[in-house]
Amino acid sequence: MIMGKISENRFVKSLRQKYSKIKNYSFLIVPHDSSSEMKSYKLSTRNVVLAFLMYSFIGSVVGFIFYSVTGLGDYILPPRNAGVLRAEERVLVDKINLLLLELEGMKTANERLKRAVSLGDSTLFKDEVKPEKKEEKKNPADGSILYIFRKLFLGERDSVPKNPYFSKPVNGFISRDFNPDIGHMGVDFVVKSGTPVYSAGNGFIVFADFTSDDGFTIIIAHPDNFISFYKHCSVILKKERDNVLQGELIALSGNSGQITTGPHLHFELWKNGLPVNPGGYLINY
Repeated sequence: MIMGKISENRFVKSLRQKYSKIKNYSFLIVPHDSSSEMKSYKLSTRNVVLAFLMYSFIGSVVGFIFYSVTGLGDYILPPRNAGVLRAEERVLVDKINLLLLELEGMKTANERLKRAVSLGDSTLFKDEVKPEKKEEKKNPADGSILYIFRKLFLGERDSVPKNPYFSKPVNGFISRDFNPDIGHMGVDFVVKSGTPVYSAGNGFIVFADFTSDDGFTIIIAHPDNFISFYKHCSVILKKERDNVLQGELIALSGNSGQITTGPHLHFELWKNGLPVNPGGYLINY
């Protein structure tokens, strides 16, 4: 074992002495064409080291310019703050998705609102409603009592009594009257937020949801092709397809929506698809 290590050390030492004497390098270029002459170049160790350092420096400078100045390096190597950018991108994507969902909800609500206005007539009731003659009109309270009597004692749960007259939907004074010339298709009742809002007549709820302009809105279809609107509410207490009686609590007033200047209830009454002055139909106007 000792003799083997000694011989190995001598071999390594001899190689070091042999290659330490090499101070010049020769490069021989042999062309494929045999008719051309071979060329040889001699370089010293110093020149080889200098050439290596020079080309390394030039490559580093070119690489730095390529990566930093041109911006092409970002397509090859990920940026240092790639993790932070990904987190911010995820937050932005989540916000965009949330906005898209809200936009889709508003679009759906607007479509349902249009459908409610177009379908808000007597065909929504299960019982066929025929126009009443003028002399047959009765006090709305009698109609409500008759409906309750039929519902409790006769079991008539699906019938909706006809009611050509309406009651005030909220206890408040009118700050703005009906004026279609300026686009005001109803009346405004000034009340505090949270004031009870009642159904102006017996009917069927065809819309109960939030809209961007009018806030929380309820639309009720009544017999004889009447439709009533209750806008800018703060809370909706009924849902679509609910049957309601005159004077039944349906919502709380508020100040929701973009087209509002303060807490109030905007009430509209439509007949055969056209707005009418509620003052001509409210018995306690």
